[in-house]
Amino acid sequence: MKIDILIPVALTEAWRKVAVERYVKHAAPDTVFQGRDMTALGITKVDYHSLSEPIVRIARRAEVEGADACIIDCFTDPGLKECSTRLSIPVIGVGLAGILSAHAADQKFAIITSEDEIVPIIEDNVHRYGVTTAMHSVVAINMPFDQIPYNRDLALDLLQQVSEKLVSEVSTFVMGCTELAELSDALCQRLRKLNPAVRVINPLKAAVKLTETLVLSTCNVAEADAHLPDTALNHQKPI
Repeated sequence: MKIDILIPVALTEAWRKVAVERYVKHAAPDTVFQGRDMTALGITKVDYHSLSEPIVRIARRAEVEGADACIIDCFTDPGLKECSTRLSIPVIGVGLAGILSAHAADQKFAIITSEDEIVPIIEDNVHRYGVTTAMHSVVAINMPFDQIPYNRDLALDLLQQVSEKLVSEVSTFVMGCTELAELSDALCQRLRKLNPAVRVINPLKAAVKLTETLVLSTCNVAEADAHLPDTALNHQKPI
């Protein structure tokens, strides 16, 4: 299975590898990943309101070059709606995967993201995905996403401060930023000292598992025909 990771910013080869490795660790052994960023399109800064078309462009290239599916490497899911109508392969947003996993796990969940400007985008997506009644809140730690990899200890402390204010009302949390995702286990460990029932969902892991499941469960006409008896392939009518 080949899954392409669609990264909505230009990266060096080294950082692109880091971005992809975050998904590899959660995948089946036979799943192969490739990262596609915005270098060729000249987009160096994330603009959450104008990424749809660039995402579609790199997704279509992935489809042409043989990808079985794509994952959009941004919790705001830019271009997800457009990709779903213009591509034939599955395209999964990290945000969609994380939100649906939380909805399946609990009647109420909270999303913790990086910056305030992202909060209304996520709230709109939750409404579009039809799970508004299950969402308790979307809150931000107010730390720029591109600073998180260099300040993980601070980011974890901020996550703890924000989530501790909510843990008496909600026990399921979603990391609402790809840069926060890898702090899921550490945050869960801290919060379970207050509430042993706490879950913290890593949306990258959720996206990998959902994408693999979709690829494996999508019908393959050629493979199906290969297992049919000759009479079925010839469409012979029973006598």
